[in-house]
Amino acid sequence: MFTTLPWSESGDPLLFFSTELQAQTTLINFTVTRQGLEDQLLAEVVKADRPDLEEQKAELTRQQNEYKILLKTLEDDLLMRLSSAGDNILSDSALVENLEHTKKTAADIEIKVGLCAHILKLQI
Repeated sequence: MFTTLPWSESGDPLLFFSTELQAQTTLINFTVTRQGLEDQLLAEVVKADRPDLEEQKAELTRQQNEYKILLKTLEDDLLMRLSSAGDNILSDSALVENLEHTKKTAADIEIKVGLCAHILKLQI
Protein backbone atom coordinates (compact mmCIF):
# COMPACT_ATOMS: atom_id res chain seq x y z
CA MET A 1 0.00 0.00 0.00
CA PHE A 2 1.27 3.45 -0.89
CA THR A 3 0.18 6.59 0.94
CA THR A 4 1.46 10.11 0.47
CA LEU A 5 1.75 12.15 3.63
CA PRO A 6 2.34 15.87 3.07
CA TRP A 7 4.49 17.80 5.49
CA SER A 8 5.58 21.35 5.99
CA GLU A 9 9.05 22.53 5.07
CA SER A 10 9.10 24.68 8.18
CA GLY A 11 10.67 21.99 10.31
CA ASP A 12 12.10 18.52 10.55
CA PRO A 13 9.57 16.06 9.09
CA LEU A 14 10.57 13.41 11.57
CA LEU A 15 9.21 15.56 14.40
CA PHE A 16 5.69 15.33 12.96
CA PHE A 17 5.49 11.53 12.77
CA SER A 18 5.45 8.98 15.56
CA THR A 19 8.36 6.58 15.80
CA GLU A 20 6.04 3.68 14.86
CA LEU A 21 5.06 5.47 11.64
CA GLN A 22 8.69 6.39 10.92
CA ALA A 23 9.68 2.72 11.21
CA GLN A 24 7.05 1.72 8.64
CA THR A 25 7.65 4.47 6.08
CA THR A 26 10.32 5.93 3.88
CA LEU A 27 10.57 9.70 3.73
CA ILE A 28 11.67 11.12 0.40
CA ASN A 29 12.79 14.72 0.12
CA PHE A 30 11.85 16.11 -3.30
CA THR A 31 13.11 19.64 -2.71
CA VAL A 32 15.21 21.24 -5.41
CA THR A 33 18.15 23.46 -4.63
CA ARG A 34 19.26 26.47 -6.62
CA GLN A 35 22.69 24.91 -7.16
CA GLY A 36 21.11 21.71 -8.45
CA LEU A 37 19.00 23.63 -10.97
CA GLU A 38 22.04 25.67 -12.08
CA ASP A 39 24.02 22.47 -12.62
CA GLN A 40 21.22 20.94 -14.69
CA LEU A 41 20.83 24.07 -16.83
CA LEU A 42 24.58 24.33 -17.35
CA ALA A 43 24.70 20.69 -18.42
CA GLU A 44 21.98 21.35 -21.00
CA VAL A 45 23.82 24.39 -22.38
CA VAL A 46 27.09 22.47 -22.58
CA LYS A 47 25.30 19.56 -24.26
CA ALA A 48 23.90 21.92 -26.91
CA ASP A 49 27.06 23.97 -27.48
CA ARG A 50 29.80 21.38 -26.93
CA PRO A 51 28.47 17.81 -27.11
CA ASP A 52 32.06 16.52 -27.03
CA LEU A 53 32.58 18.07 -23.58
CA GLU A 54 29.32 16.63 -22.31
CA GLU A 55 30.35 13.19 -23.60
CA GLN A 56 33.74 13.50 -21.92
CA LYS A 57 32.06 14.58 -18.69
CA ALA A 58 29.77 11.56 -18.83
CA GLU A 59 32.79 9.29 -19.37
CA LEU A 60 34.68 10.85 -16.46
CA THR A 61 31.64 10.50 -14.22
CA ARG A 62 31.33 6.84 -15.24
CA GLN A 63 35.02 6.30 -14.44
CA GLN A 64 34.63 7.96 -11.06
CA ASN A 65 31.72 5.67 -10.23
CA GLU A 66 33.68 2.60 -11.33
CA TYR A 67 36.61 3.67 -9.14
CA LYS A 68 34.33 4.13 -6.14
CA ILE A 69 32.76 0.71 -6.71
CA LEU A 70 36.22 -0.89 -6.98
CA LEU A 71 37.32 0.84 -3.79
CA LYS A 72 34.23 -0.42 -1.95
CA THR A 73 34.86 -3.94 -3.24
CA LEU A 74 38.47 -3.81 -2.04
CA GLU A 75 37.38 -2.56 1.39
CA ASP A 76 34.75 -5.31 1.72
CA ASP A 77 37.23 -7.98 0.66
CA LEU A 78 39.82 -6.73 3.12
CA LEU A 79 37.30 -6.63 5.97
CA MET A 80 36.19 -10.17 5.16
CA ARG A 81 39.79 -11.40 5.17
CA LEU A 82 40.53 -9.58 8.44
CA SER A 83 37.45 -11.03 10.12
CA SER A 84 38.42 -14.57 9.14
CA ALA A 85 42.16 -14.17 9.79
CA GLY A 86 42.41 -15.56 13.29
CA ASP A 87 44.42 -14.38 16.27
CA ASN A 88 47.72 -13.36 14.70
CA ILE A 89 47.02 -11.47 11.49
CA LEU A 90 50.68 -10.60 10.93
CA SER A 91 51.62 -14.27 10.47
CA ASP A 92 49.16 -14.63 7.57
CA SER A 93 51.38 -13.62 4.64
CA ALA A 94 48.51 -13.71 2.11
CA LEU A 95 46.55 -11.28 4.26
CA VAL A 96 49.53 -8.92 4.60
CA GLU A 97 50.13 -9.03 0.84
CA ASN A 98 46.46 -8.36 0.20
CA LEU A 99 46.56 -5.44 2.62
CA GLU A 100 49.55 -3.94 0.81
CA HIS A 101 47.86 -4.45 -2.58
CA THR A 102 44.63 -2.89 -1.32
CA LYS A 103 46.51 0.07 0.14
CA LYS A 104 48.37 0.72 -3.13
CA THR A 105 45.25 0.30 -5.27
CA ALA A 106 43.22 2.56 -2.96
CA ALA A 107 45.88 5.27 -3.20
CA ASP A 108 45.87 5.00 -7.01
CA ILE A 109 42.08 5.20 -7.10
CA GLU A 110 42.06 8.26 -4.84
CA ILE A 111 44.49 10.01 -7.21
CA LYS A 112 42.38 9.07 -10.24
CA VAL A 113 39.13 10.21 -8.60
CA GLY A 114 40.76 13.51 -7.65
CA LEU A 115 42.05 13.94 -11.19
CA CYS A 116 38.60 13.23 -12.66
CA ALA A 117 37.00 15.73 -10.29
CA HIS A 118 39.63 18.35 -11.17
CA ILE A 119 39.11 17.83 -14.91
CA LEU A 120 35.34 18.08 -14.49
CA LYS A 121 35.73 21.41 -12.64
CA LEU A 122 38.03 22.80 -15.32
CA GLN A 123 35.69 21.85 -18.15
CA ILE A 124 32.69 23.64 -16.76
